[in-house]
Order: sequence, then structure tokens, then C-alpha cells
Amino acid sequence: MKRVDNARLIVTIGFIVALFLFWRYAYPCALAYHEQMQLFLWDVDYMTERLSEPGGFARYIAEMIVQNYVNISLGALLLSLLMLAIQQLAWIIQKRCGAKDNIRNYLLSFFLLMAVWALMGDKDVMTTFTVALALTLGMMALTPRNHKWAIVYSLLIVTLGYWLTGPLAIVGAICISSYIVIKSADRLRQTFLAVIVTLVGVLELILSCSMLPYPAVRVVRGIDYYREPEVCFPRDWFTSDIYQQLDYSMLVRQQEWSEIIASASDKMPSAPASVAAVRLAQWKRHIISNEQMTEFVSIYSNLDNPTNLLMKSDLYYYLGMVNASRRFAFEFKQLIGNNNQSGRIIRRLAEVELVSGHLRLARKYLYLLRKTTYYRDWAEKTLPMTYNPRLIEAHPVYGPFSQSFPESEPEQSEGAKSEH
Repeated sequence: MKRVDNARLIVTIGFIVALFLFWRYAYPCALAYHEQMQLFLWDVDYMTERLSEPGGFARYIAEMIVQNYVNISLGALLLSLLMLAIQQLAWIIQKRCGAKDNIRNYLLSFFLLMAVWALMGDKDVMTTFTVALALTLGMMALTPRNHKWAIVYSLLIVTLGYWLTGPLAIVGAICISSYIVIKSADRLRQTFLAVIVTLVGVLELILSCSMLPYPAVRVVRGIDYYREPEVCFPRDWFTSDIYQQLDYSMLVRQQEWSEIIASASDKMPSAPASVAAVRLAQWKRHIISNEQMTEFVSIYSNLDNPTNLLMKSDLYYYLGMVNASRRFAFEFKQLIGNNNQSGRIIRRLAEVELVSGHLRLARKYLYLLRKTTYYRDWAEKTLPMTYNPRLIEAHPVYGPFSQSFPESEPEQSEGAKSEH
């Protein structure tokens, strides 16, 4: 028995190390992408909005986790632990269903984890799905052993659980009732009760589709299981050019210009956003001239997805063309599939409004960022500038940008008055 325990421990440690290394070093851009596509707020209204829809609790917990993806190492660790929780819960359920405690059965408990890992190859599969699955498995693992109470419990899962985790709770309740039918001596009665559980779940979905302001496919699939509102199945995978563009976008955000150039020296990318990142890095390192950079920006017109819009906003921002940067940042925010905000973009909008002299609007964005975890410090340091324009002029980055705008804009004048 001790030998089995040791083998199980080695396998578990091996998997969590593999998961961590994968998310931290192979595909950190996936974590950065998820974080920039949401804005988690420590705010009662925000929490209430999330909890007011089916699966909202899972979504709230998921977005609380995803906000930590700003720190790639911490994000990789949290996601790895979440995925490992799915495997451990699957193992508990296996044992409760009568599986023998041996290494072969233990390895079978990783099947669900591997399936989730594969599904997350699509960048738009949300962490909400992973959290909802873990919560559903947790509810299934707590099923009473008494068949009568187990049916009552499955009705609880299909109702209350549905509101907590979404459609996966209905699937979990159906699995519980089906298992009871198989194991029960009175199959006719248990089948009747299982049908009731299924009908309650179907009725919930029908009512949700008719009452909620979402497409029916999104409600049935899970409101926040997938980012795009009318897509049912994953489309993009880890090895696609899309992830290459996300990787370059992450490096631009981190201002890792040398690393971008080094990556391109091995193989020059062909995807539009990747090429744009390389050109920007070359310009920042004075490899290409201002004229060459301006010419490139003028012909970079591929704006068919949010990543290209974000890259164009970055290009214009670093070139000092903040009005154009604002435009593409706002368009990026509007194109987020599940109508989320974006912490990265709200910060960019705060910056461009600040240097444009729109101090009240910049202040509004900064107040919003003060309710976050990872943007709060920056917002607190930047907020005094909205009351004292001289602080903007003295700033090494914002000062040169602000000189491109007239000083007579109303909001800036009010700020100047408040200074006196």
C-alpha cells in the first residue's frame, strides 16, 4: 500500500510540475491574454452583477483568479492547482463509485484533466469553465450514499448548483441520478426520479433562454464558458499563428524589446501583429528610422481581430500619436466577445486622456482602476496628476506627449485653477 501511495505522490507532483512549466514557459501569453480581456473589481455592484446570472459564482471566482495572471508565475501556479483539483476530485468520485485503489485507476483519473487541458488550447475557453467543472465535481463528491437522499441531493444540484456553476451542474446531477439507476434494485422508481431531475434541468435551460438577454446557444453552452457569444466549440489551438501574435503582444506590453528582436532573428514572423511588434522593437532599439516606422504604421491596416487593434494602439502610443492610440484602444474594448472590460485598456485610456488634457475623464478611469488589485498602485500614483497639470509636464513619459496638445482645453484649465 505504501508503494502505491509513493507512486501516486510521484505522479501527482510530476503532473503539477508539468502543468506549471507549460503555463509559465510554453504558453504564458495565454495567461496574459485572459487577464487583458477582463477587469476584476473589488466592488459590491460588480459582484452582484456576476452572481445575478446562472454560473455567476463560478465566473466571479474565475475572474478573481484570472486577475492574478498579471504575475505570470503566480497565474501559472493558480491555474495548475485548479486543474489538479479537477483530477483529485475525479479520483475521489472514482473511489466512491467502487474503483480499486491502485495506480492504474489513479492514472485514469487524469483523463478529465487532460481533456480540460486540450480544450484550453483554444484561447477563448474561459477559466470559468474550469472553475465550474471543479465546483461541479466537488458537489458530486459530496453526494450522500443513501439513494433516496442522493436523488434529493441531485435535485438540489440541478437547481441551486445550476445557479452557482451553470449547465455543468445539470450534467453532474444527471450523472448522479443515472448512477443511482444503475446501482439501485428498484430501477423503475429510480428511473422515474432520474427523469424528473433531467426534466427540471431542461426546464431551467428553457426558462433561462427566454428570460436572459443572451443568445440561446450561449445560455445552453454556459454564459461565460466561452468568450465568443455564438460559438459552441473551440476553434484555435496552441500551435496556431494566433498564439504567436499573443506572445509578441505580451512582450510589447512588458517592453521586452531585445527579446522580441531575438525571437524574430531565429524566424521572422508573418502574422500582422507579430510583424508590427518586431518593427516597434527595432524602432525602439534604433535599428530602423522614424521615417521607416511611420511608413510601416501607415500601411499596417489589418484590423480583423482584437489583437491587431491592440497592437495598432500600442504602435501609435509609442509614436506619440495618442489620439489614434485612443481610438484603437476603445475599439479593442468594444470588441471583447463577452462584453467584459479590460484592465490593460482602461489604463491605456486613462493615460491618453491624461496627456490629452481630458483630466475629468482620466480621473474617471483612474477611480475605476483603484478598485482593482494590480492596477491600484499605479492609479493612486497617477491620480494627483489630474489635479495638477504641472505634474504631467514634469513626467518623463507623459510630459512630452502632453506638449502636443493646446493648454486651453477646458478640463485642463479647471485643473490649473484647482491648483491655485
